[in-house]
Amino acid sequence: MRNALLALAVTASLSLVATTGEAQPATAAPPTTAQPTPDQARADAHKRLGEGLDRYGRGDYDGARIAFEQAYAVLASVDLLYNLSRAEVKSGHALEALVHIRQILRDPKATADDHTKAARLLDDANHITAHVAIEAPAGAELVIDHVPSGEAPVNEPFDVTPGKHVCEARANGTSRVIEVTASVGDVVTARFALDAARAPTVSAPVPVPVAGPPLLVVVQPQGDTSEPGDHVALRRHESNARVVVPLVIGAAAVVAVGVGVGFGLVSKGKENDAEDFRGANAPGFCVNRGSSVCTQYASILDSQQQATNVERVLLIGGGVLAVGAVVTYLVWPHARHTEGGAGIWVTPAPGGVGGQF
Repeated sequence: MRNALLALAVTASLSLVATTGEAQPATAAPPTTAQPTPDQARADAHKRLGEGLDRYGRGDYDGARIAFEQAYAVLASVDLLYNLSRAEVKSGHALEALVHIRQILRDPKATADDHTKAARLLDDANHITAHVAIEAPAGAELVIDHVPSGEAPVNEPFDVTPGKHVCEARANGTSRVIEVTASVGDVVTARFALDAARAPTVSAPVPVPVAGPPLLVVVQPQGDTSEPGDHVALRRHESNARVVVPLVIGAAAVVAVGVGVGFGLVSKGKENDAEDFRGANAPGFCVNRGSSVCTQYASILDSQQQATNVERVLLIGGGVLAVGAVVTYLVWPHARHTEGGAGIWVTPAPGGVGGQF
């Protein structure tokens, strides 16, 4: 009996061990997402392109921008990049547009027509952004709004949003910081001397679109602590009046002479009429001053004399005006230059503005 009970206990123990050691079923692994094939990716990109064109046509420029951006990530064509740039300009992302437009202009696959369209769009983008040009010694590290922006010299202004910007130049352990304010369409130049004896300067903004060489206007800031020698500014007063006034006087002279010649022709015609009248009447037809024939003849002579008088006055006046135009141009004051601590320097500056206080 005791042996039977012992055998039963051992059997129960072995059953318990077998039960507790049974392996649990494994959890099924999550299914993996299949990656799209290249053909599927291109098909999706073409859908995004069609969506972008549709949104652009409906005036949803921001939606078009996003769709074009997604399509360009796969298709990467010059035409698509141009569409993306247009949508960026329209949706207020002009800084991104400037990057993409210059990418088109550098692309060897871009055609002449692509360059023409990109140049027009570049002009539009420049008109709704601001630009900061920095002049500093070669090798100086440039920082704009606390972001490293390369080394001097730089050939093109930095594209920025309109408003205030902090410009910094670092070289040889020296760092100078100035703050500039650029409005829409303006290019402002900050000039760094990086010399302990001189302070950095900033030019006044001048609109980017100009006809001919732009004018450089620099105004000395208040509270400048640089040395007195740095405060000298050149003021140049140049006016178009020196050319405009003589041109107006000369034009009046030409008109006067032209009208005078016209009255001279009228006078000559009246003289011919008088001669024909005398030939058509017998000698002595004007013995009786009160006769109708004599009165008619006198009227012809009066008209001739009036036309002759007007001709003389206009020709003389035209000659006087012509001489006056030449004299005015010769004696009109040329540009005046003055120096002073709060002066303004105005001078042509290709590609932007700049100046030194």
